[in-house]
Amino acid sequence: MTVIDLPRTRTVLLGRGVAASEPFHISATGYTHGLDPARADHGSFAAFHDPDGTGWLFQDRRQQQR
Repeated sequence: MTVIDLPRTRTVLLGRGVAASEPFHISATGYTHGLDPARADHGSFAAFHDPDGTGWLFQDRRQQQR
């Protein structure tokens, strides 16, 4: 799923008891901890599992689509 503000969304999920991962991005060497340094659209990710065990990945979209 795509979210407008990944850090804020992660904070909300954590506040609701969801064990969301730390943000990560994909670099030349693979998965790297932290937000994408350029904060590019779709450049940062985080993940969590719902109560049924389904894994979810969300990615940062810096600007709202029209």
